Amino acid sequence: MQGKFYGIGVGPGDPELITLKAYNILSNIGIIAFPIFSSKPSFAFSIIEEFVKKDVKKIELNIPFIDSTAREKAYDLSAEFIANELEIGNDVALICEGDPFIYGSFIYIWDKLKEKYGYEIIPGISSIIAGPNRLNIPIACGNDIISILPGPLEDHILKKSIMNSDVTMILKVGRHFDRLLNLLRELALLDNSYYISNATLENQYMEKLSELTQNKEDYFSMILIKNKR
Repeated sequence: MQGKFYGIGVGPGDPELITLKAYNILSNIGIIAFPIFSSKPSFAFSIIEEFVKKDVKKIELNIPFIDSTAREKAYDLSAEFIANELEIGNDVALICEGDPFIYGSFIYIWDKLKEKYGYEIIPGISSIIAGPNRLNIPIACGNDIISILPGPLEDHILKKSIMNSDVTMILKVGRHFDRLLNLLRELALLDNSYYISNATLENQYMEKLSELTQNKEDYFSMILIKNKR
């Protein structure tokens, strides 16, 4: 009998924001897989480390950031590692920050396994929910239009989406920060935009873009734009 494959979102960083269902599975499961990037420790695993089994088997999935060909091969290999465990009847949980189905490496691995193995997706609180809540800014009201955009998009696409939305959340800011700052300056939206990094963690940082004193390039960061059309 094959094992079951779980895709589990572990939230934005604060362990207390993990769902009860995720906690129940992760505190009992014997194998937990998680991506690592540039051989850095897994942020996702650090969120749950305090309550998983001491003898839990960890499968580190090394995913390269830059080379798309190497990244695709890494996804193939990651799926193979997990499939090997599922084939011998072991349940496996693949964890990710935030939610599994929002810009997660999980999606690419799940896509390679979903036709052959039973699976369950456990939603998690994403930064697009946690960030605005930390700012005490409502995300949307009434008929507000929301856009969720990746920072690497070309400027003309970003501009069009921002100007056609009441609320925009830009993820994957990181090294694109300077370009995004200039773009929002051109649109005269700095006073309506907020930078959020490491939401819910002790080192979280939140600031209106017009008041930033230095440029920021944190990986776990986003920009919230309130643009009433």
